[in-house]
Amino acid sequence: MSEDTTTMDDTKEKQKASGWRVFLGILVVIAGLMAIGSPFVAGISVTIFVGAMIMVSGISQVIHAFSLKFKNGLIVKIILGILSLLVGLYMMVRPLQGLLGLTLIIGIFFVADGIGWIIMAFGSQPRKGWGWLRFSGIVSVILGVEIFAQWPLSGVWAIGVLFGIRMLYAGLGMSFFGSAARSAAK
Repeated sequence: MSEDTTTMDDTKEKQKASGWRVFLGILVVIAGLMAIGSPFVAGISVTIFVGAMIMVSGISQVIHAFSLKFKNGLIVKIILGILSLLVGLYMMVRPLQGLLGLTLIIGIFFVADGIGWIIMAFGSQPRKGWGWLRFSGIVSVILGVEIFAQWPLSGVWAIGVLFGIRMLYAGLGMSFFGSAARSAAK
C-alpha cells in the first residue's frame, strides 16, 4: 500500500471518528435539554438510577464475599454489601429523600468532572477547539459550587436542572471539538 493511500485512509478514519463525536455530542445536548425541561422527573430518574446501581453493587459485594478463598473480613464485607443494598433500595423506594443526599454527591461530581475537563483541555491545547473543553469544565465547576450554595432547599429541582445544563455543555463541547477535529482532518 502506498503512503498516499495510507494517508487518505487515516484522514477518512479521523473524519469518521470526528463525525461520531459530533453525533454523540448532539445526543447529549438533546438529553440535557430534556432534563432542563423536566427537572423534577430528571432528578427523580437520576435518584432511582443511582439507587439501582448501589443495589447492584451491594448484591455484588455479598456474592464476592462468599466467593473468597480467605474468609478474613467476611462479616465486614457482608455487612457493607447489605448496607449498600439497603441504601440503594431506600433511594429507589423514597427518591425524594434520596435527592437531598444526591444533591451533595452531584455537587462533588460536578466540581471533580469540571477539573477533569479543564485538565483535558490543557492537554489538548495546541489543537483547534480546546477552548470549548476548558469552557465545559469551567461551567461544570460553577454548577457544582451552585449546588453547594443552594443546598438543601434546591435539592429537589437542582439535580435535574444542573445535570441537564452539564449535559448540554458537555454535548456542545463534544460537538464543537469533533467539528474542529473534522475540519483539521481535511
